[in-house]
Amino acid sequence: MKKPFVLFVLVFLFLIPPAVSQRNLREKKGYIVIKRDTVYGVFDLSNFAEINRSVRFSRNEGSQFNNLTPKDIEAFKIDDYGVFIAEDSLTVSEAGRTTTEGPVFLESMQSGAMELFTYRSKFKKDFFFVRQGGKFFQLIREQKVIKGDDGASYRKVDEKYKGVLNVFFGDCKSAADPFAVRFRKNDLNEFAISYNKCKDVNFRPRMNRNQRIYVGVMGGLSLYSIRFTDLNRLATVVNQGTQYSGYPILDNYTSKKDSYAAFAFGLSTDFSVGRSPNVAVGLDLIYSGRSGLSEMYSFSYRMIEIPFYGKLMFALSKPFRPYLGVGLNAGIVVDRELLTKPVSLRSDSFGPSPAFFVPFNDGVGSSKGDHTTGAFRPFSLVGFDFFFKENQKIFVQARLESIDLSTSAYMDARMRLNSVFVGYSKRLE
Repeated sequence: MKKPFVLFVLVFLFLIPPAVSQRNLREKKGYIVIKRDTVYGVFDLSNFAEINRSVRFSRNEGSQFNNLTPKDIEAFKIDDYGVFIAEDSLTVSEAGRTTTEGPVFLESMQSGAMELFTYRSKFKKDFFFVRQGGKFFQLIREQKVIKGDDGASYRKVDEKYKGVLNVFFGDCKSAADPFAVRFRKNDLNEFAISYNKCKDVNFRPRMNRNQRIYVGVMGGLSLYSIRFTDLNRLATVVNQGTQYSGYPILDNYTSKKDSYAAFAFGLSTDFSVGRSPNVAVGLDLIYSGRSGLSEMYSFSYRMIEIPFYGKLMFALSKPFRPYLGVGLNAGIVVDRELLTKPVSLRSDSFGPSPAFFVPFNDGVGSSKGDHTTGAFRPFSLVGFDFFFKENQKIFVQARLESIDLSTSAYMDARMRLNSVFVGYSKRLE
């Protein structure tokens, strides 16, 4: 149990200092627009949280980054992240109060017959705007507290944004109904896409940066071991009240460890979360088969595993993205066989004792029947992505998992499962 834990800690300590020394930077290609001229270069996303007010840009990789504000450029585009435009001032309404902010950058969610924008204030709240006739109109949904004739207070939801959408974009019958649009980012974005497709059959929607989804295949090797400890405690209980009380268990069963290996393969998906480029979640589908045989037991099963995990990525060099993560693993057993074998106790003075069965489970569900569902099991992981092309990567991932196989307080048994996977994935366009 200690060796995998020590290995995990060493890898963690190996990754963290370089990542911190590099300030967790991530560089992305793109361009800026200055006086209608396009200048290509590289963006530093270490200050991504402030991207609505400033952005760091360099014309050449490896050169010093310059901090640019909406006063310096007209617009910019970061590959895989989106397009941002500069605006000198922006009127923002919230809870009946109106403030003017600027200069700022607004993110263009969709462009075409309907232009939809989002702006994140310095208080980390998103506001939505449409542009019509060169002017920005805010989409507003707010709750108001009003007093009735009986003196009681009531909450009223004022959905002004539906009226704005209907006035400007209610002229297309094949588009979504403006009054049926919910006040959520994805729903507003889908409405803009439907309206633009209605006006232009060749319209190509802009991919939102939150939709960076990678899908691929993976295969690997599972190295697992089963360790029994303190079996003498179990022997003591078995012998209580019999003439064989006190007989020790066979010496070679004490702290016994059996090791096995098995192949596994499946599908892998992962996608970025929120505005941070360094946080992602993954959901895999893995087919695995395991078997074991010893003096005390034999088991075999085939299983479909469904690991779900989150990971934190670091940028040590451009093509490599190492990461750490934790998750939960569940699965469905499709074929299973478990058999426990009789174990004999002995005494040098009195001869052999009667045989008994060591209670045992294989950690994948109940001991009867097929198609059982395994319990959720926590695991940790470490790995790296290698981007050999802009939207394609090869990944290597190691997972550390410990499964409790104990059946009572008198028998301690655990399965230590260490898996290594290699895979290929590509971003969905």
